[in-house]
Amino acid sequence: MSVWKIKPVFLAICMSAILTVTGVWSGGATVLGAEPGTAQTITPTENTDGLLKNPAMGWMLYVDNTADAFEDPDKYWADFGVAADHASILLIRAPWSQFEPEEGRYAWLYDDKYKRLIQGAKDRGIKLALEVFVNSQDAYRQATPDYVRAAGAEGKWLPFGRGIKSNIRSVTTTAGSYSGSISDILDNSEATSWTSALNVSFPQYITFNFGDDAIIGNTISIVSEYGSGQGITKVDVEYLNGSDWVTAAANVPIVWGTNSDTEEVRNVSFPAVESTAIRLKITDANKKYGNFGISEVYLSDNSPTEQYWTPYEDDPVFREKFDVFLDAFAAEYDDPAITDFVDVYGLGWWGEMHNLNLKMETEQQAANWLTDKFTSRFSRVLLNSVEGGYLIDLADQTAINGITAGIRRASYASPQYLPQEAKDKIVSVWKKGVPVFAENNFQVYDTWRTTWSPFYPNVGTMLRQAVIEAIYTHSNVLDLRRPDDATTWITRYPELVHYFNKYGGYRFVLNSVKLPAEIDSGATFAINQSWKNTSVGLFPNKRPNWNHKYKVAYALLDKTNGTKVSHSIVDDVEPGDWLRGQDYAYSSEISFPGASAGEYDLGVAIVDTTLGDKPAIQLAIMNAKSVEGWYSIGEILVR
Repeated sequence: MSVWKIKPVFLAICMSAILTVTGVWSGGATVLGAEPGTAQTITPTENTDGLLKNPAMGWMLYVDNTADAFEDPDKYWADFGVAADHASILLIRAPWSQFEPEEGRYAWLYDDKYKRLIQGAKDRGIKLALEVFVNSQDAYRQATPDYVRAAGAEGKWLPFGRGIKSNIRSVTTTAGSYSGSISDILDNSEATSWTSALNVSFPQYITFNFGDDAIIGNTISIVSEYGSGQGITKVDVEYLNGSDWVTAAANVPIVWGTNSDTEEVRNVSFPAVESTAIRLKITDANKKYGNFGISEVYLSDNSPTEQYWTPYEDDPVFREKFDVFLDAFAAEYDDPAITDFVDVYGLGWWGEMHNLNLKMETEQQAANWLTDKFTSRFSRVLLNSVEGGYLIDLADQTAINGITAGIRRASYASPQYLPQEAKDKIVSVWKKGVPVFAENNFQVYDTWRTTWSPFYPNVGTMLRQAVIEAIYTHSNVLDLRRPDDATTWITRYPELVHYFNKYGGYRFVLNSVKLPAEIDSGATFAINQSWKNTSVGLFPNKRPNWNHKYKVAYALLDKTNGTKVSHSIVDDVEPGDWLRGQDYAYSSEISFPGASAGEYDLGVAIVDTTLGDKPAIQLAIMNAKSVEGWYSIGEILVR
């Protein structure tokens, strides 16, 4: 089997992408000009290639779609193997009911598997990102804890099978195929679709076979995009009784709401039947484009105990209970020592703000409510608005206005869900100072091949496109995702992993520093320095909840053991301004208070001022680091 290898043209494409997306704002720093005079000039050697693990950037691992229980932590971390060495962030995306299966019984306190998963991340120096969703659409379990329903919250039952397949052995059709395969409507992905042959007459049939084992069914859920353009509009439901097809429901009308790429679901209900086969007899359809199409089909059984309840997301009881949960959630995770970012996320399908389940409020009102609930509780870690559904503009503006820190967008590498105009829009938001957090549209690459194969000849081409788009949109992160996907990245396409390590996120280089070789004890002196960012992302230092907490600092280090003796913050240097393509030069005055006469090593660091000026950011320079994290870049004499 041939292994896809990166070609020189890929490097040229990526470098071209980088060169075309450099920033246009400098945030007040002086771009290099006249060279200031000084007694000594120190020029650290740039680290052009090494992996840097820093806050709010890098490769991400996922805990996602984990059925009724969290992953077995020992197997999970073992399956990742060396892939975990490349990761900076572990994203945990889970339903509220998995974080709190019973009222007040939180996973971080009572779930041993969950606690060991988190400890595994801590042991590997990996921080958390968190997403909680409440809507049960396509969920692997009821997303909102049942105690919320029992407390009186109103909602609705979703048909069993919307995301949970019955035992369908095969599917066939009489309608032919223009795009996709009829099997795509059963591949557990609404990102793929099938369309009939052009200009078919009616009736046409789609038949679901269950083998020798009869099933009980009472609902067929049909998912389509562009429904008013190519959706089915009238069907009969028939079931096999011996050798005869018997009608279970006749002339059922189906009305679609949009002619866009928004997936809509329509349920066709009928009296419960038991059979080894069920078929749709399609008697009419919208054929604006000459044919009709379906993204996915689900069958439900007649057992209400297997249905998933989902709340109205503006229900007062639901919101009261969710408030209490968020209080506990924020108390645990509004801690930058363990959490990198939290997504303002959770309403609508898949938690991504599609098709919110509301009774009274508009989607914008509900999204604003959710944002307020997160921003009123999280004050220390970054919060990201999620671009989803009809609320993309609202998410972008919320971040631009400084209510949230960044924007989070799925769909990378999908020509269908992230077209060029969407990528350009993300770039325009980034140019307003908003960091970008990307997610590949595809996962389970080797098993769910039909999700990406309509667009790409092989996995490597798809992964390459994800990297190119992440670079183009200045993303700080990208996902290795699940253990099997991470193995694909690391073992088959390591050059792509390396490329994003080098150019994704931010990568800070101290070009030079000019200062006296000798200073008087306690005296103020001039220091001139130049910095650059060689990667395409944005350091979120000026964003809400970080609030300029990271500062450039210099230190006197004991020459025998590297311990810091004295240090000084350079207040007029802002790393959050640094964009690829510019050098940022500053002239400042600092002093080293309390330092006695003697020879010292000169240290530099970007420190976290909320942690007592502790060095916090890995720099892309080759100089040795002290135990405390200061880069030793030269010597200085105190008289």
